[in-house]
Amino acid sequence: GTHQVEAQIPSAAPSFFTTDSPASAEIGSRVDFGVNFVQGKIFGNIVNDAGQGIAGVVVAIAGLKQRATTGSDGRFVFEGVAPGHYIVTASADSFPTGYDLSSLSTVPADVTSGAPKPLSLSVRALRSVSGTVTMFDARRSKLTPAAGVEVSIPQLGIVSKTDDNGVYALRNLPAGAYSIQVGRGTSVQRRAISLPPDPTTLTGIDFRVR
Repeated sequence: GTHQVEAQIPSAAPSFFTTDSPASAEIGSRVDFGVNFVQGKIFGNIVNDAGQGIAGVVVAIAGLKQRATTGSDGRFVFEGVAPGHYIVTASADSFPTGYDLSSLSTVPADVTSGAPKPLSLSVRALRSVSGTVTMFDARRSKLTPAAGVEVSIPQLGIVSKTDDNGVYALRNLPAGAYSIQVGRGTSVQRRAISLPPDPTTLTGIDFRVR
């Protein structure tokens, strides 16, 4: 007659049948079963120090031939990864310009039968502000560079001094809204600036002092 034949998988690994189980079979017939062991995935984001995703970065898993490229939100994903321990790397050559990659490192990833955990790789976006400080020279009746003048962002505790050409530069700045200050006491001048999450070189923030 007709019988019901069922396969039982002697493994604790997550899996599912690609064929019927139980299967109906007649006497003398052959019954094949297809099994697919569920494999894990590795996923995460590559972001900058402001938490903004970085697109177009190539991500690889050491020992595997798979490659993934981050989307506009910095997200990457590898599907169908067998259980095990892996090392995830991001290609430094694939990053857009304007990022400090000196702290870029590999990230370990464990693929188990449990729920996957997201990975996060972060690098610092380079942001800077520069300009010139001048003063009026009454003897020569013209503006001249003001050397040795302190230019600062008090909120960050960052200070720079102008060079002989009156040029200053404030580097390694985080994203946000700040006030640039020149001078002290009653002669203080301030300029408001806003630095976006992306790498930024803000120039032409000039001052004229007495």
